[in-house]
Amino acid sequence: MVKKELLKNEQIERVLSPHPLSFMKLQALCIFVIVWGIVVWWLTEFSEYTDMFSGNNWYSLILWGLVLLLIGVIASLVAIQWTIFFLYLGVFAGSIGLIFWQYWENNIPLFIVIYSIAVSFIGFLIVELYRRSHKYIITNLRIIFKGGIFTKRERTVRYDKIADIDANKQRDVIFPMLPEDQP
Repeated sequence: MVKKELLKNEQIERVLSPHPLSFMKLQALCIFVIVWGIVVWWLTEFSEYTDMFSGNNWYSLILWGLVLLLIGVIASLVAIQWTIFFLYLGVFAGSIGLIFWQYWENNIPLFIVIYSIAVSFIGFLIVELYRRSHKYIITNLRIIFKGGIFTKRERTVRYDKIADIDANKQRDVIFPMLPEDQP
């Protein structure tokens, strides 16, 4: 943070970044693509169900894509955020485009596992870049949030404008409140 952005008599106390696991929701999307790609590769190449996929090379891609899109719809409905579905739709459309562009129709199961790992690796890098773009600047007068990769956001709240802080400590269910603990 540049010194000229500070208010009069303001000093920076700490500059914080989010924990690496704070964006685990986005990282889980990448983990699912890797795991599902490996499962489809195993199903089509090494499992007892390989005969089901031997008739047509496209069966494994259809299975991979349908489950990917189904999970995308479910995750989008749970998160109330359709970007997850469109992200998975883009991954699936990209796989079809690459197969036709590079003429990889002969070994689609191997392509699926390599493509899943590559796309997920790129996804992990983007999530990490997004996480590192977030900064929380704690000063003696206010809290400043700065973040974003493509669209930079900045939010500020002065301490004197904070009206309420809610802290909740849950008691363990195994040990109910004893009579002497009650108010």
